[in-house]
Amino acid sequence: MQKVQFNKRTVRYLWIPAGVVMFCMLVVYALHGIFPFGTESVVFDDMGQCSVPIFYAVRDALHGDGDLLYNLRTAGGVFISGVYEGSFSLFNIVFFMLCPREKILESMSFFLMFKMMIASVTAMALLRSKFRMHPFWQILLSVLYAFNPFLLQYYSNASWLEIVMLAPLVFLGADKLLTEKKVALYIFTLAYSLILQLYISYMVVLFLFLDGALYIGLLLPKEERKEAAVRFGFSTVFALALSAFSALPSYFYMTSTSRFRNTKGYADIIMSTAGNNGPKIGMLLVLTAIPLALTAILAFQIRKRTKVVLYFGCSLALFILPILFENINLLWHMGSYIRFSMRYAFLFHLMLLCSAGYVLSALPQSLFLGARKVKILSALCAVGIAGAAVAVMSRLFQAAGKGVVYQKNVYMVFAAFLLSFMFYFLVLRFGTKAVSCVLLSCFLFTEIMVYMGRAVTTGSARNFEYSLDFIEECDTIHATLPIENNGVYRIKNIDGTLNSNYPLIIGFPSMSNFTHTIPYTIKQTMLRLGYSAVYTRILDTGGTLFSDALLGCRYALSMQKLPSDDYTFRGTAGRYMVYESDYALPFGTICSGDIVSDSLFSKYAFDTLNSIWHTVSDSPRDLFDKPQVKKEIQNRTVAYDLDVDGTKEVYLVLSGMNKRKNVRIYVNGGVVPIPTLGEPANTLYTTRFNNSLLDLGEFTDTHLTIRVDLINAALQPEKLQMRVAALDKALLADYCAQAKDSVQTKKQGCSFRIRAESTQEGKMLFLPVTYDSAIRCRVNGKQTPIERALGTFIAIPLESGTNEITVTFLPKGFLPGAAVSAAALLLCIVWIIHQKRIVQRIAPGRFGSFVLVAYYGADAAALTAMYIVPIVCKFYTMLAGG
Repeated sequence: MQKVQFNKRTVRYLWIPAGVVMFCMLVVYALHGIFPFGTESVVFDDMGQCSVPIFYAVRDALHGDGDLLYNLRTAGGVFISGVYEGSFSLFNIVFFMLCPREKILESMSFFLMFKMMIASVTAMALLRSKFRMHPFWQILLSVLYAFNPFLLQYYSNASWLEIVMLAPLVFLGADKLLTEKKVALYIFTLAYSLILQLYISYMVVLFLFLDGALYIGLLLPKEERKEAAVRFGFSTVFALALSAFSALPSYFYMTSTSRFRNTKGYADIIMSTAGNNGPKIGMLLVLTAIPLALTAILAFQIRKRTKVVLYFGCSLALFILPILFENINLLWHMGSYIRFSMRYAFLFHLMLLCSAGYVLSALPQSLFLGARKVKILSALCAVGIAGAAVAVMSRLFQAAGKGVVYQKNVYMVFAAFLLSFMFYFLVLRFGTKAVSCVLLSCFLFTEIMVYMGRAVTTGSARNFEYSLDFIEECDTIHATLPIENNGVYRIKNIDGTLNSNYPLIIGFPSMSNFTHTIPYTIKQTMLRLGYSAVYTRILDTGGTLFSDALLGCRYALSMQKLPSDDYTFRGTAGRYMVYESDYALPFGTICSGDIVSDSLFSKYAFDTLNSIWHTVSDSPRDLFDKPQVKKEIQNRTVAYDLDVDGTKEVYLVLSGMNKRKNVRIYVNGGVVPIPTLGEPANTLYTTRFNNSLLDLGEFTDTHLTIRVDLINAALQPEKLQMRVAALDKALLADYCAQAKDSVQTKKQGCSFRIRAESTQEGKMLFLPVTYDSAIRCRVNGKQTPIERALGTFIAIPLESGTNEITVTFLPKGFLPGAAVSAAALLLCIVWIIHQKRIVQRIAPGRFGSFVLVAYYGADAAALTAMYIVPIVCKFYTMLAGG
């Protein structure tokens, strides 16, 4: 394959695709009223719930308001690389250093546009270096990469964009390594990818491993293969080692999450049949008609170019087979992907563009053939087909649904693709060169407008869960919050009216979180303490005055007025009232050694809370009384009668319901509010964001009648189960006063400085910080191991008397990873400088033969495990089922 040397003219050409992408994006923004041409936003789905709040935290950390390593503002404290993976790229650092905090949401339109522009530049660098073709085609294919369906479908997962930008440079580095014996670009771009986003970069490494053997075996001369295998193997190892300081901690934290804990084993994966077929097929069809038409033309040269055709065919098959076989697709994702299938699809698009680039550079004689009459007839047919394609795409754009491609619109995507493919094939094969280039440019622009427009509007309105109003609301709260943030005490959105990652935007600690990559134990413990949860979210709703105090939730945000017998009003922040709990404990509670015992957990939250209460207070009395309840069923109403003795805070939970909004609850005739995200006045229980304990309020020496009206006809009254408990407020108040000065905690960066007064031996300090084996602790100057408390927090053994405690954090795997990276950097420098001499000495002999044979063997084993076995199992299942 021919090479093109870089010069000043080449560098100028690199920026032309970026200009084309910018023009297309601005046109799309203008057509749909997206900022800066209107008030609409490109932010949809997880980009609003996860990415944008994370960007607020990233910007704060870069400007000195927050930590770059460990964030205590969410989920009890989390390692940043695991949660914010990809957010501290060089691009993001520059972008968020310059972007005003209050303009982050609006800036996402530029954020997306700039990243797509850079993706076109890196694609141009690859295509212009690798293939000698007319600049028109280089620009067109580079623009296609920027608008590849993977980005259109999944751009809301903002951390993946960086790897899409880098992939062409990794490919270019791999090509230079194999054909020009230059290793530096490959090593450093691959290492940088692994540092930024381990999960997606792992797929890049996997493809390079599978595809590298094809390239070496089919496209390199026999005498160069051993050297290429040695050079490729060593360079890949160096790239992996250079990233170890980041990749190793990311691996440990990634695999500890609930998402990865629930992945299937190999035997289950290869027998899987169902899959998310809509997006999978879309990855093959959307905006791929031009490169597929060019690749199809390559098939006409199969006898003359057997090895090249075989190479591109096998490379593309690596991505096409997972569309047909779900078990192969699952193996690419390590067993689970949850909605976002084919997370490696940008590699398919890049290989497809490379195959098209090869056709355009090596087989130009295959284009624009035919006599004049044939050209005229082809042009007329092409115009007619183009009109039909535009009509189908217009209908596709207007169809209701979510995203560019989903299960119910695949047939329209397929029809649009077929028509587009026919148009491009006719124009490319039989058209006139000048006219054809104009026709395909105009039609491609139309395609981009349709699919990009669909991508940034998604085809459906945002529901409450994805509304962006909460971001603007949180901006206001951040600017007007009337309480001091000491980095320790937490706030609670008590009515659940803010989305889960609100603490990252208001810049105030909270337990609330939605980032997928937190330890699975946090959600388990929060559920056991009576808090609400959904999917991988931790929610603020639920819990009790005691559990809030234990977890350091001293403050509350509410759209409704809170009772003055529980909270003290501190001011307003936007539409929200801000309160301080009258039942506050220090951040850190002295308790008995039983706090580390799993026996504290019971089937029901009230029993669990009583067990914890005894552990922290040493009181023989229960904090939560469970009064006798009389149940009576009348048609579709269930009535519960009970007496409250003394002054108690009464809590309720209902079970026996499988669906949301099944019942309405009344207490002494008054309806119980069930506020939730987007519905602050809701009165139906349960909701998606409010589904656990309900606080019915304070009652003193009174009789309560709790009436439950069953709204859902499928709900059977006799199966409805209610549990009610009454918290002894005087008992809790006495304990809070007694414990007030027992612990003082100060946060300093990623560390805590704590003074705890223990009156006896054997006590422990319960610290409501997420357990991490990387946390280090010193008590009175002595290294002291921490223990896991309540399943997910930490406990520190105390000495009798005054305990001066320091708690520090260093990510698990960081020190060994840093040592590996440091050693690799030194060896890598030597390798880059002397690799030609080293390879020439070791490759020709037995070592080179061993490496090549071992690589071929490992590649064959991987292909067997990932492709052949799953395909055999699929057909076996079909035959057995038949």
